[in-house]
Amino acid sequence: MIKLTLKQIVPMIESLNSVSSLPLPAKEAYRFALATKSIQEKIQAYEQTRQSLITRYGEKTKDDKGEDVIRVKNENMNDFVKEIDSLLSETIEINMPPISIDLLGDAKLTTVQMNLLSPFFYDPNL
Repeated sequence: MIKLTLKQIVPMIESLNSVSSLPLPAKEAYRFALATKSIQEKIQAYEQTRQSLITRYGEKTKDDKGEDVIRVKNENMNDFVKEIDSLLSETIEINMPPISIDLLGDAKLTTVQMNLLSPFFYDPNL
């Protein structure tokens, strides 16, 4: 079981997709696919909630291109940030044991990607 906060999960979706495209043994690939699907659902729910907060605390305005957008009013920014911070602190449980980093073989991932994804892996050599 992996426990993460929404704050940790939101920035990792691109990195998850990178690892999802790597060849892994079937069992680990299956686990990782289930974890990725679960995380995507949680991010989608987060994004819907975030958008509703923007609507609640915002107002319609025009962007630089003249298109309608909703922006949080300055006088509501503190309340908006307080609610977003509270939301991002929610703990999410991913029903997947960490997998060995060795299974990634010679895959090329950036340090940033590995840092984001570190809860999903362990190094058996440490």
